[in-house]
Amino acid sequence: MGRKRKEIIDGKLTCSKCGEKKSTDAFCRDKHASSGHCSYCKECRLGYFSKTRQQRKDSYLKRSYGIDLEEYRQMYDAQSGVCAICGRPESQITKGTLQDLSVDHNHLTGHVRGLLCNRCNWQLMGELRDEKEKTKSLVRYLQKALNDDLSWEK
Repeated sequence: MGRKRKEIIDGKLTCSKCGEKKSTDAFCRDKHASSGHCSYCKECRLGYFSKTRQQRKDSYLKRSYGIDLEEYRQMYDAQSGVCAICGRPESQITKGTLQDLSVDHNHLTGHVRGLLCNRCNWQLMGELRDEKEKTKSLVRYLQKALNDDLSWEK
């Protein structure tokens, strides 16, 4: 649907975080926003950005997957810091920062399955989209291909 458009009424905007109507001076400028200002007031933005990266990640993990940062770290350690599918560490860099392994989960049940690199998460699992028949078909295909490959070795 898209985001609700922020409108300036009587020189004031409503902060998306605290809900208060404040003068546009209380908001940072944002040339990409329809109103020309950020959706959070400066005070709320300061509160958000003062949280540590770990606190934000912990909050995100709880909200999105029902696990906390400690559970994520346990999974990471159990997988030796590599992708559960390809066995390689994450290589995706965004804005100069190496990304964390992604939490793979069943989109229907929310069950967390493991940690994946960006490539396996988006290209492989994203293509399967938790579709049971498509996944079973892929497994059958790979099992047949593996058996065919093994017969050549004899």
